[in-house]
Amino acid sequence: MAELLELNRADRDSYLTRLLAFNAGLDRRDPTDWCEPKLAERLDTLLALGKPLSGDIACRIFALVLARLAELALLQAGNCADAAQFSLAGDLLINPRQVEVYVRGRPRPLVRPRHRCLSDILGLTDSPGHRAAWLASHTYPVIRRQALLPELRVLMADCGLFGEEYLSDLSRRMTRVAETLSFLAAWQIFDDRELCRRLAQAGEGEREMLESAMCRFEPAVFCVLGGEIRRLKGGMHADHPTVHETVAVAVAACAGQQKNFLADVSTLT
Repeated sequence: MAELLELNRADRDSYLTRLLAFNAGLDRRDPTDWCEPKLAERLDTLLALGKPLSGDIACRIFALVLARLAELALLQAGNCADAAQFSLAGDLLINPRQVEVYVRGRPRPLVRPRHRCLSDILGLTDSPGHRAAWLASHTYPVIRRQALLPELRVLMADCGLFGEEYLSDLSRRMTRVAETLSFLAAWQIFDDRELCRRLAQAGEGEREMLESAMCRFEPAVFCVLGGEIRRLKGGMHADHPTVHETVAVAVAACAGQQKNFLADVSTLT
């Protein structure tokens, strides 16, 4: 969770400089070229900057930068799902970033590695049924950090600056990633090579069905938010222009992806 900051004028100017530098760094990499560890590191860096208490432009830019990270994470999750990369998509969507496991008889919890079974860590070699029963009666897991997308969703809701329609759309797209993975699993497609093979051999109807199950997310909203931050940067005052012109541009950029997104952007400005 970001530390809440009460800033005087000098502190705010310094904070804005660091926040805008952070945002500029997001544009130095192709939107499709991010990975979960790098995005998680960026989120931790942003939270370390802190969140302004007041409702001024610094607070608005912080919220928009947070939304840009969420858009990047969704884009990456969708691309991984579309390529049948189950583990990579799952790390963004489901697999917690940090889990501590309390084991009966041990004074300190274990930190479970994300991609290892707890029974392997504890050296359990019995049958699967016995291992499951032992773990159920002897261990107590505690999630300390959710997967990246759920954590971002909670942070954005806690900001209090995003409309429910945009937050619901985030959840809808997260669900879409899960649905794509479920579809591919049902078709016994578990890696990109099998996906390419099935697409190459599929008839027109089957190919259309596969294509309709894909996420096919675009970075339009990420880019629109970057433009909105640049507009705020160019007019660091409370009475900066309304968002009406921005809405027109954003609707064109986000057509077919997020119909009501800019109604939420307008609440930030």
